[in-house]
Amino acid sequence: ITFSTGYVIRELFLVVYLSCTIVGVLLFNNPPSTWPPFFDAPFHSDSLHYYWAKGWHQLLRRTFVVCGGRPGMWVCKKLRIPKGVGLVLGTFAVCAVCHELPFYTLGGGLDWRTPAFFFLAGCVVVGERAWRKVTGYMVRGPIGRMWVFFFAMTVGQLISDSFHKRGLGGSVIVPIIISPTRRLIFPFIRDCIEKWEPGWASWVRDFISDIK
Repeated sequence: ITFSTGYVIRELFLVVYLSCTIVGVLLFNNPPSTWPPFFDAPFHSDSLHYYWAKGWHQLLRRTFVVCGGRPGMWVCKKLRIPKGVGLVLGTFAVCAVCHELPFYTLGGGLDWRTPAFFFLAGCVVVGERAWRKVTGYMVRGPIGRMWVFFFAMTVGQLISDSFHKRGLGGSVIVPIIISPTRRLIFPFIRDCIEKWEPGWASWVRDFISDIK
């Protein structure tokens, strides 16, 4: 479920982004170079540093760094802690807030698991930097990929469970009125079943109604 959640979220982002890309390039004559790839192979990341810095989307990177990373650097400077620690943890702190507030405003309340996930993610990124400084080796290669997968499948359960228990799985991303699946594919399947398997027709109608 955790892996599927991340995969579906990635695909939903791509659907929206690529749709906007098509409109921008074809209708508004935008150069294709103004619409760079939204992701950089996140599932092939061989370190958490690469995953968050390049693999996952960077849509709000500047916002997170300016609002969280820079204040974090200032705090760490005052506390005589390496500024890089404040940059990373401050960035992830604002990231956690931006992921948590939408659920709160929709009546889902607050959940400690979302900020816990991003705090641990920030700590791991800091840890990978420390590992490189101490050993001289970067986290990378097949072992790095296993490390990323392990983190996603264990710590990632925090944010996955938090999102689903507050309604992410039942949310509508693509409005029904413009959804090809709901407007074309589901009715086609329903008509085929009603024609060839009349006994299942009632169950299929109820199932499609529940999805809508």
